[in-house]
Formats: sequence, C-alpha cells, structure tokens
Amino acid sequence: MDQAGPSMSNDRFYEIRHAGRKGRGAFALKNIVAGTRILIDPPLFVIEKDEDDITIHDVASKMSTLSPAARKHFETLPIAANFVGSPTAVQHYGRFHLSKFRMHDAKSWGCFAHASRFNNSCLPNCAVSSTTIGAKQLYVTRSVSAGEELTFAYTQILQYMTTFERDCFLRPQFGGSPCICELCCLPPEQRSLSDMRRKLMRHLLFLVRDGRDLDGGAPMPITTSSFSPLPTFENDSEPAGYFTALAEEEGVGGVLVWSMYAKGTRDLINHFVNEGIMEIPESAMRTASLWMRRACHMKVVFRGNTDVFRKITDDVFDQLAKLVAALERSGGLFQAAEL
Repeated sequence: MDQAGPSMSNDRFYEIRHAGRKGRGAFALKNIVAGTRILIDPPLFVIEKDEDDITIHDVASKMSTLSPAARKHFETLPIAANFVGSPTAVQHYGRFHLSKFRMHDAKSWGCFAHASRFNNSCLPNCAVSSTTIGAKQLYVTRSVSAGEELTFAYTQILQYMTTFERDCFLRPQFGGSPCICELCCLPPEQRSLSDMRRKLMRHLLFLVRDGRDLDGGAPMPITTSSFSPLPTFENDSEPAGYFTALAEEEGVGGVLVWSMYAKGTRDLINHFVNEGIMEIPESAMRTASLWMRRACHMKVVFRGNTDVFRKITDDVFDQLAKLVAALERSGGLFQAAEL
C-alpha cells in the first residue's frame, strides 16, 4: 500500500482545487483504499500558548524565524475576508488562525500549511492524528474514488452532535457561515433521523464513560440530570453494542468507535467470567469475534502505525485480541483456551 512519507511527496494522492461554495479543497488524484496515509505535515511553526492568548506579535515573532522558502509558503496560505486589506502583520495573524491545529501536548498550537487545506466534514472520509514528532498525518478511513473530495472532522466531537449543536459550534469558527458539508446539507427529514442516532450515541458514551461527557466544550453538555432514572442493562456490553450499531448505521468512525468495539468485547467476555460460566455461548462468541475484527480494522484505518497515542493502548488491546483468538480456537471454552 502506498504511504505518504519522507520519500514520497504528499501530492501523489491529492490536489488542491476549486470546491464550489467551500472555496478550495483537496481532491483524490486516484482511487485510494481505506487505511492509506495520504499526508504527513510538520508544522511551519508552533506557538506555545493557549489559543485565546495568541497575539499578532506572537505570530510575527515566529514568522521572523522562518526560512525564506517557509515564509513564502506561509504567505500563500488563504486568509479570511475580514483580514483582507489589513496591515501585513494582521494578515499574517489571520493566516495563522485559518491554518492552526492544536498540538498533541494540548498546550500549544501549530501552523500546518497542508492539513489546513482540507475542508471540514461532519461525515468525513479521512481522519487526522499526530505523530510522535508533532506532525499531522491524514489517513483515508473509507475507500475513495479519483475526483472525490477528501475531508476530515476538525474535531471528533462533531460526529456526536445534532445539526443544531454542530451549527452552534462551527459558525464562530467559519466566520458566521454555516457548515455546508454533505451531512449538514441533507434534507430535513434525513437530518432529523441522523440527529436522533447521534444524540443516542452521545448519551451511550456518557454511560459507558462513567458519567463523563465529551471533551472540547461541546454545547448542551450531558449531565447526570439528563437521565431520570439512569438506565440499567442486563449485560455491561449492551451500551457499547448499541453505540457501535448506531455508529455503523451513521457511517461514524474514529478512536471512540474503535474503543467501544474493544470495550464491548471485553465486557461481554467478563460477563460470563463474573457469572462463573466456563463456556461462552456460540452466539455471544460470534459477537465477540465480530467486534474484535472490526476493532482491529478500525485501529489500523484510524491510527496507523505512528500515532502518538497508539503505544499507550497497544499492549492492552493486543492482550484482548489474543484472548479472543484463544477463545475462538477453543470454541468458547475458558479452560481449553488455557485462560
């Protein structure tokens, strides 16, 4: 599989061109299979401040350290209409804010000249993550055809918001304009069904995450008062199962969905262990095997081999994968699987 990297220019996979009402965007130059990394983008510079504390002077100071080639590249980046005609330093500040992404340390912001050229979508076909050296990398998460626009969700929480919540979240970032991605432009009746699924997914996440809502300042936060009374389940794996079924129907993917497949598998197996049942029923074993296959696939597609957070979760996940494989070989018998 082709992978973008130091020996391959990123443009072998896509080109930047006119994207209708969106302005410009990235489009596939060829058919690309899911799991392909199409971009590695080191930051032009990094400002180690909270977003609200970054000033025109901070950007100007970083600009002064750039090489002539990097500076020229930065000056070709797009700028919001309200900055056009402003003094040069103010325009540079505007360019930075259109091209910035949070660094993986969550304490600083980097200017990414290539990743920032991809448009947002609340139903994306790509995912962005950080490498161990601070670069942004883009993976195609479902196979795309030549000529198809390549998009990613600017923040993961967008995939668990209703249309109204997404609009409240994105308008300030888009200069007062609404999101015009494929999902947000669906007919009202289709968006209504999608909204119900995504709201259910967010509530299920709240339960599975032991009463923690999504991070990132999402509007209309879920709290314990949202549930009266709290729902109960016969099996701890049920919320994860419902969540992944809804995600599959909505075409939602990502690290949260991957973790829910893994959690559902683990909780399903633990249910029989805790009940003292030494053989997993055939139907439950089929479910555990299916969830693990999907988790393994999603791990590769969304995290690749160089994601900065991957090593943290690899060991635990690999142990779970080995456990399921052993149970498959033993026909669901814990003793025969030597567990």
